[in-house]
Amino acid sequence: MHLLIPHAAPAGPQCQQALAQLHLPNLQALLQRLTPGVRQKGDPQSLSPLEEQLRASALGLPVLDGLLPWAALDALRLGLLSTQPAGALGAWAWLTPCHWQINADHVHMEAPERLQITPHESAGLMQSMRSYFEEDGICLHALENGTWLAQGEVFDGMATASLARVRDTTVDAWMPRQTQAKVLRRLQNEMQMLLYTHPINDAREAQGLRTINSFWVSGTGSVPPDFANQTHAATQHIANQLSIFAVQDDATQWIAAWQHIDITLLAPMLGSLQTPEGSGNKSDSYVSLTLCGNDCAQTFSLQSKTLWQKIQTRFTKPDIAFTLQNL
Repeated sequence: MHLLIPHAAPAGPQCQQALAQLHLPNLQALLQRLTPGVRQKGDPQSLSPLEEQLRASALGLPVLDGLLPWAALDALRLGLLSTQPAGALGAWAWLTPCHWQINADHVHMEAPERLQITPHESAGLMQSMRSYFEEDGICLHALENGTWLAQGEVFDGMATASLARVRDTTVDAWMPRQTQAKVLRRLQNEMQMLLYTHPINDAREAQGLRTINSFWVSGTGSVPPDFANQTHAATQHIANQLSIFAVQDDATQWIAAWQHIDITLLAPMLGSLQTPEGSGNKSDSYVSLTLCGNDCAQTFSLQSKTLWQKIQTRFTKPDIAFTLQNL
């Protein structure tokens, strides 16, 4: 079994301070048994953050920067995909309604999750915007309040930056520049005009909330034609419980999520290593753990050790906070 834990050590100041409060006995025991191996460094200029690349790899997807097919996977899960004659499964994207602060020399995006879009607002905005997108061959589908699914040939082969790259920062450098992206830039301009006087935004302003005046495109990429018929990541698991709290820098919930992972996922993994030698059970040979932070990821796996290494391991407990701080 291989377990990937994204956002194991987020950059948010509250969660960083909370590292010292983490009590994760199963993780500590696992790190005492496992050996550090491959250490992967992320590229801050890549469209797809390291944790997304690792997630795609764990799912058996091609890892192409800016072309990780999160939207197509959602469409597949919801039964919206059908195999085309050419074997492709369609061109899909995530559309995230957002607030852009337009400045003289740059555009800044408010973190979309802080907009607190209600189901009513999401449905109303999508209905108002739908006809504009349909004129350019883009069909919109409801997904969840903070994200919609979009299907259209314009997204075919269009590399896009993850929402993680533009949340609470300037979007200019991350805007897609491909020829087909002109359609999206025009739509973004049209939506700014449409939404400027939209009743939903009027109501939000009256409540002191940020308006929704644009959208961000991400999650593009194609699912391999035979992906739906394959068995994926049979021995791999991705623990996403930390992600939302890491993004929000909610230290209390982040610690609680870590403790939940420690009990529900790491304890059974540790238990698989307790099989007595000679029992014939080889399942522990496949145990490995990848902890992923913002900058890099560290993989730990079960490897044979010398007698001296075993003695050192037995009497030396890993420092969890130090391990995570170095991700």
